[in-house]
Amino acid sequence: MQYYATQKDPGSGTVFTYQDNWDSDMMYGCKCDKGYFGYDCLDRACPVGDDPMTGTENDPNGKQEDEKQTVTCKATGGKFTLTFRQETTAYIAHDETLEGFTQKFLALSTITGADITFGSGSAVACQQDGVVITIKFTLQHGDVPLLVPDVSNLQHSSSIKEPELIVKEDLKGTKESDFCSNRGLCDVLTGYCACATNYDTSNGLGERGNALHNLGDCGFATASITNCAGEIACSGHGVCRDSPTYQCMCQAGWTSVDCSARTCPYDVAWFDRPISDGRAHQLAECSNNGLCDRTKGECTCAIGFEGGACERLSCPGSPVCNGHGKCLTMSHRAELAELNGDVTDLSYGATPNKPSTWDFDKIQGCACDQGYEGFDCSLRSCPYGDDPRTAWYTSGNHLDEVQMLTCTAVGQGQAVDSTFRLSFRCGKYNNIQKVTINERCTTDPIPWDATEKQVMAALVKLKTIGGETIGSEHEHNKYESGKLEVKFSLKEASKKSGVQPRTYNKLDKACTSGGTNTISVRFMSQFGNLPALVFTSPTKPAQVTMKVETDGVNGSQKGTKEMKVCSGRGLCDYTSGQCICASGFGSSDGYNHLGNRRDCGHVYQNPVAEGGP
Repeated sequence: MQYYATQKDPGSGTVFTYQDNWDSDMMYGCKCDKGYFGYDCLDRACPVGDDPMTGTENDPNGKQEDEKQTVTCKATGGKFTLTFRQETTAYIAHDETLEGFTQKFLALSTITGADITFGSGSAVACQQDGVVITIKFTLQHGDVPLLVPDVSNLQHSSSIKEPELIVKEDLKGTKESDFCSNRGLCDVLTGYCACATNYDTSNGLGERGNALHNLGDCGFATASITNCAGEIACSGHGVCRDSPTYQCMCQAGWTSVDCSARTCPYDVAWFDRPISDGRAHQLAECSNNGLCDRTKGECTCAIGFEGGACERLSCPGSPVCNGHGKCLTMSHRAELAELNGDVTDLSYGATPNKPSTWDFDKIQGCACDQGYEGFDCSLRSCPYGDDPRTAWYTSGNHLDEVQMLTCTAVGQGQAVDSTFRLSFRCGKYNNIQKVTINERCTTDPIPWDATEKQVMAALVKLKTIGGETIGSEHEHNKYESGKLEVKFSLKEASKKSGVQPRTYNKLDKACTSGGTNTISVRFMSQFGNLPALVFTSPTKPAQVTMKVETDGVNGSQKGTKEMKVCSGRGLCDYTSGQCICASGFGSSDGYNHLGNRRDCGHVYQNPVAEGGP
């Protein structure tokens, strides 16, 4: 896109840049050779010409004109060039004659006819005070691009004046420049026009084509025209604008000279030129990435694209995402955005017409199910674990995450039906489900006076900690997942004082009236710096409150263990999702002991005795 933007003909207007958006150097497309068009340059371009029925003296829209441009040359020496439609003339001397100028100008393949005059009776192209060269484009119809001058090789004898070469549009061209002069159908396979009845090729000047000028454009009426094109006027899909133009005004969904061809759906183009700096991707038929079947009005999309207008990038895999994920657009994928498992307010494409998010509903990708990864969700995920050989392991800095919860229940907060919930890493689930409570990341109601075991049981059930749905044991429990340690400060202090169980068990309550009990939650299978537990949905909001402290506050502890694939000590077999551990390493329990995490996080001290390799 960035390079394509620079290839615009400067005579057609400002050459805008496209370099800051993400796709400036990632989105590629075809720049077609002369005579070809379409997203893949497969279609042959047909001759273009002026509609012979418009712009006449009888046309209520008025007479149409040829484009006129002037070139003012102020110089006394040197040479210059003119460029038209990105083709440049041979050098034109400052004292070039009209005959020489005309010969060099008409040598351009982009020019097929022009009338040229030098102003003020000048015999040469440039003079000290300027010569106005008038160029009338007789066979290039429509509002043609301005000539692009190169003044760099001109000189001026005056010490106070610089040479000048100024191009201006003197009269805007108003004749049509349409395929087949808008009086025939273009066969894109051959590039030939199939002219409507009573129309034939022209010489570009409203006359029948001849040996010298034969455009093949249907721009000549061979007989008096009294009807619009079509077996019936406009093929029954439009309204005939009667004399003198006899043009069809096609209904929505139809096009061509006789309204017999179907149009295809439009959507934001995948590849085009910017209309201002940094702004591109305007509406285009088949999104400029497919071929329109004019008989059906349906797009045949390029491989890898889908939708009625080829407006979406297809997700990989067969079936989609190999049956192990969901195919989502960029905007929908943003709804799943999470930060360390927590909900975010990120969005993509929420601001309408924002240039940098033009693709918000176009580019699709796979959001893989748990246990799968890769761009197409074809890879099985391997276990993660703590690396037992990092330099800081032996220094005691591989720490579990410990969070401190202080719950206060007063008045009705201590009623029989008073409960609260705890949530952990609800980003994915809440963003998908759009609900406040999701059993996969939010506990069942916990009574205000729940015991240590009750609080731990509620947390362990969560899928985001290691549990599964209510009432079933998580399949990975045997793999050391879902491990927690929950302790109440009042109960633990009483136990240490040596009192009888019946005494300290009376303190086995999560919440107290004065907030004197602190609930310690140690995460023993979830590693790293974890997000804080979230206190939610108390049944007595004003009477039950909780403060959650992390990262060293009030005895809490920031988790510092790593979460590396295969603990960084093995290779992941993505076909099976199993780690192939390096020699001397094996499955751990998360603490460098033999265990069932399958993570290569254990260092064998005595491989034979421990059953290692």
